[in-house]
Amino acid sequence: ALDLETLLNQNGGRYLMGMGGMDTANAFLREAKALSIHGRKRTKKDKKGKNTQKSNPEEEQMTHFITGLAIPLYERAVSECPTVESIWMSYIKHL
Repeated sequence: ALDLETLLNQNGGRYLMGMGGMDTANAFLREAKALSIHGRKRTKKDKKGKNTQKSNPEEEQMTHFITGLAIPLYERAVSECPTVESIWMSYIKHL
């Protein structure tokens, strides 16, 4: 059984920041991809890059907010899983 108190107090009381592996990295990447897809679905554009939907300020603000969550999510992913190359590559592509 996992003893949370022992786990949290080892290493001088520091948490396990930066100890994430591939499972943790994949969870972050799935969420980042979902945010990105959600943002793209909400803003439909024609071939010239112009919005095809009528502008609704509330929807635009929500779309901007949702897509803006990707950067903090990637930053957290990099801090949790600094040695997982796929996170770094995905983050760079996103930027």
